[in-house]
Amino acid sequence: MEDVPDAVGAAPERTPGETEPPVHVVVRLAVTGETLLTLDLKMADELSTLHEGVASKIEKAAPGQVQLIHDAHVLPSVGTLGAAGLRPGMLLVEAVLRYGLTLRVASMPSQELVFTNRIFTSLADMSHLCSLQSSKEPEVTNCIYTEICGHIFSVEAHPWVEVGTLALNKVQRDYLQVAMQEDVFVRHIVPPEDADLISCVLEVDAFVQQGLMVERRSLTEQAVKQTVHQLFGQIIAVGQPVALEQQDQAGDFILKCTVTDALPGCLGKVPTMCDVPFGILTANTRVELVQGPSGILHLIADE
Repeated sequence: MEDVPDAVGAAPERTPGETEPPVHVVVRLAVTGETLLTLDLKMADELSTLHEGVASKIEKAAPGQVQLIHDAHVLPSVGTLGAAGLRPGMLLVEAVLRYGLTLRVASMPSQELVFTNRIFTSLADMSHLCSLQSSKEPEVTNCIYTEICGHIFSVEAHPWVEVGTLALNKVQRDYLQVAMQEDVFVRHIVPPEDADLISCVLEVDAFVQQGLMVERRSLTEQAVKQTVHQLFGQIIAVGQPVALEQQDQAGDFILKCTVTDALPGCLGKVPTMCDVPFGILTANTRVELVQGPSGILHLIADE
């Protein structure tokens, strides 16, 4: 068999005046090899219609639990396809299913949860997410790693979160570019081995930088690092902002920490699960603090 062409939607050459033939499409699950459906399209680039049709069929079987990702290839016009049973010229769509839940964005149910950098879900939805991870007997825990809008977060179950919702603070909503009451797809992921961060750089600044609440403050790096300790065990990624509450004798102070660099132990060994470097912050991670540009917060270096 010849190699599959790179161009999606490429069609065999036709003589002038010849009408474009319909494209016979086979949709097959890449994981199981099961053929979901076959249909004819007038044009090979009508993949959006195809996607909606397949997604609709899956949605009936597992409402709100499946995200369809597909890659389409035009099979070669010559050569034998053997046992695959597909004719030359067919458009083969390999559909890969990602199991998870569609949840609605909500606010934090309690002020004490706002500065944890965790995202919260109901106990029932946590159990469901754990059960979708594997066909084996699920190991239900109170906190898991999840992918949301292409970013990885620690999600924790909380009794005050309503079923079908996902509690995020404003910093997290802005980072994920989602709004209140918006539906998002959440899937349980397992980070790669050696995902612990060797080192990371955090830019630290005042969370409130203008208005009547602006307050200049000096903090030692040691004090800020003690606050950062509450993130141990969480996955952080380059570009991610984190809001933390700094306890101080002069009064509590809200910090905005932005990850500007991260070196995971698995770098170069396994493919990344998102577009930027990420990893798990641990007690062994070398954390470097950099003062933010606002000038409101002054970091006092450790001696």
